[in-house]
Amino acid sequence: MREQSGMFAAITHDMRAPVGAISCIAQLLLSQAEDAQAVRRHAMQILNACDELEEMIGGALDLAAQGRIALLEAPCVPEMIMHSAQDTAGALARAKGQQLIVTLEGPCAQPVIGDAGRLRRILLNLLSNAVKYTPCGGEIDLSARAQADGARMKLTFSVRDNGMGMDAAMLEHLFDPYARAGDARRAGIEGTGIGLSVVHALVKAMGGTLEVSSRPAEGSLFVFAVELALAPQVHDVFCGRRFLLAEDNALAADVTAELLRERGAQVTVARDGEQAVACFAASEVGSFEAVLMDVMMPGMGGCQAARAIRAMDRPDAAGVPIIAMTGAATPEIELQTRESGMNARAVKPVRMDALAQMLAKLGVASP
Repeated sequence: MREQSGMFAAITHDMRAPVGAISCIAQLLLSQAEDAQAVRRHAMQILNACDELEEMIGGALDLAAQGRIALLEAPCVPEMIMHSAQDTAGALARAKGQQLIVTLEGPCAQPVIGDAGRLRRILLNLLSNAVKYTPCGGEIDLSARAQADGARMKLTFSVRDNGMGMDAAMLEHLFDPYARAGDARRAGIEGTGIGLSVVHALVKAMGGTLEVSSRPAEGSLFVFAVELALAPQVHDVFCGRRFLLAEDNALAADVTAELLRERGAQVTVARDGEQAVACFAASEVGSFEAVLMDVMMPGMGGCQAARAIRAMDRPDAAGVPIIAMTGAATPEIELQTRESGMNARAVKPVRMDALAQMLAKLGVASP
């Protein structure tokens, strides 16, 4: 209990930084609303701060899962994951005058089936550590090598720095939570002390390998490799497609619907599970090509609504793709959504590119 309390105290302390940044950026947006370039810049800053928050929350949940991590299986692009991690870590590196060098080798732009959020979390944790423990003016190398073999691809990522490095005693306990606390050289360096524990747990859950080499004052090298299936080719997903979106949060519903409509989709919004069931029941057969179902809704939740749709006596009830939209990718949620008849899960905040790949896998994007 004391260890959990310490973990959450550290995490909530670190979360104040991106929350405070979002508040300040929002104030800048209001005062610079007429400057389109400034609005775009501040919008990207908000997205980066939200990504940072998402990493902290997701890392804490993964560590608390204690070996029961439920991985998502959705199409994703290794190159995009690399660039996303690079954008976030690059800002941290520039603030310390460090050079971040990125290298891609092989077909990194080819989509694979994997958990993009967790892969990004691994990279970002490793990169964040490299930035923290490398002095101002130092150098960090991030590389990815993709090797396709038939229907699968092996991805090898490496993060190298020329920072303070670690001795054998530190390496022995590297993946223990709070291992950094016993190292006097790390005093004054901010962090929760759980980043590498999260990395170790995620790589293990993916069936991958993780290797570390380091020497004091000579820097560190982290290499992890995973093998993933190649994703099917994506065709036009959204344009002209008809979606039923069930979401009780008004802001989330409006934003998601707008993103879909911006891509040419037709969207019917239901504010809770009961309304979603009623909309589907009142529609003509084949009206909806997919249902995007929030899991946690007041009254009738997403799982209960999915069961009600699957139980309807109409030709499309059993086969219409139902995608669970959830903020918690836990084994319990995975089991509940699967047992309720949902086909896949999308973790909030939902990325349109990831959703497109997921729909393609379910056959919605077939030509």
